Amino acid sequence: MRDLSHADLADHSLEQLADLRDWQLTRVEIVTAVLRDRVKEQAAAGHAITELCKKAGVTRKTIYHWLEG
Repeated sequence: MRDLSHADLADHSLEQLADLRDWQLTRVEIVTAVLRDRVKEQAAAGHAITELCKKAGVTRKTIYHWLEG
């Protein structure tokens, strides 16, 4: 994965930075949706909430929120 340092970003225009941010937020939403679905699958299969928190890198509150939805 490429590291985008501040120096790399300083060369971009305001519009380019806005586009990059929008693209990254979209990617985060997509990855989060897949992660949420995987957590739901594993919870349904009987995996412990604590284990899911550690594996997914999120809090218990987040896991419970995902399981409610």
